[in-house]
Amino acid sequence: MTIKLFCNSVGTRKVPNPNSDNNYPIFPELIKSEIYYSLLVSGTWNHIKDMNLENDIVIFNVGINDCVFRKDRGIQIPLLVGLINESESIHDDVTIRLASKKIFDLTYKSPDKLIQLLTFHEFDKYLDMIFKKVDKGIVLSVLWFSPDAPKMGYAYNEIIQINSILQHQAIKHKLIYIDLFHPPVLTFDDVHLTKEGHEVVAKKIKKAITAMFK
Repeated sequence: MTIKLFCNSVGTRKVPNPNSDNNYPIFPELIKSEIYYSLLVSGTWNHIKDMNLENDIVIFNVGINDCVFRKDRGIQIPLLVGLINESESIHDDVTIRLASKKIFDLTYKSPDKLIQLLTFHEFDKYLDMIFKKVDKGIVLSVLWFSPDAPKMGYAYNEIIQINSILQHQAIKHKLIYIDLFHPPVLTFDDVHLTKEGHEVVAKKIKKAITAMFK
């Protein structure tokens, strides 16, 4: 039996924490999982569609990048270029198309007219396709941040809707849903886990895995 983690590449990779020595394991290391990175669920689907997951425990840490965006060209365009490069390496044509359109919008349109990379409806459809492939699975909510948080506060209502879709699809497909969208704050910048945050998430996942086999 293998633990496979499908996750966005922003929220899970270790990012330097200015308030820590950064010499600590991240939660995928603590649960000893294989990691499959993709920024969007379209990339997750590209990873998973041809896999046989019958004997695996599958964990999903997705959603933070799919239906929200920061209206800041300086931040978004380099992020999207990186997303295209990453998607080309796994032949994810859907994500390449979505990101390319977003770069065009950021370059030539007013920020208040930008569209989401995926609509909530599209996000829901991808989750349905993905979760159908899984017998034993765990779905993590997007991490908690306050409505006034400097980096993610603008997207508070959208993240609530994303978590609602994640929970609905997890229940529909009889997967375990872990709700992390409540205090205390587990991140140092609204997105990336602290050392203690990684430990909390790993503990909750281990508890869920134990519950699967009772």
